[in-house]
Amino acid sequence: DVVSVDNREMAKQAAMHLIDQGHTHIVHFAGPPYTAHSLDRVEGFKDAFSESRLTFSPDLIIPAGASLQEGYAKGKEYFATADPRPTAVTCFNDLLAVGLLRALWEGGLTVPDDVSVVGFDGDPMGAYLNVPLTTVVGKNVLMGRTAVVRILDLAKAASYTHLRAHE
Repeated sequence: DVVSVDNREMAKQAAMHLIDQGHTHIVHFAGPPYTAHSLDRVEGFKDAFSESRLTFSPDLIIPAGASLQEGYAKGKEYFATADPRPTAVTCFNDLLAVGLLRALWEGGLTVPDDVSVVGFDGDPMGAYLNVPLTTVVGKNVLMGRTAVVRILDLAKAASYTHLRAHE
């Protein structure tokens, strides 16, 4: 059993936020291709394009990873050659976004004037940056409560099954 956010829907909302802000060239720095979260977030990014006037293209998905270092390295590499340069980026997670922010700053680009960046996960460190990170935040307290209730239900069911087996 898994209790999780709706990664697809939340990624769609992140991209729609940027579209609603007037961005027309948005890319997604994707997480590891072997994780369901990453795949769902890519699909959510695509969904936003389907529900807008923008046209999706596979080259808008940039394989990036999940760490500060990967966000920094991919940001340096990608923005050194991107033509035209995107005006906005959604990131697999906040760590990737923070690494990207460092690469953008070193490249002489400002956030949000030159490039808007949206992270994912709501890591508290994002609030301590020079420009606070815009991030997608799940309902962590609700997920925690749901997980506890589910565990208690499973434990109760297992206990009942165990007692029935000994009758």
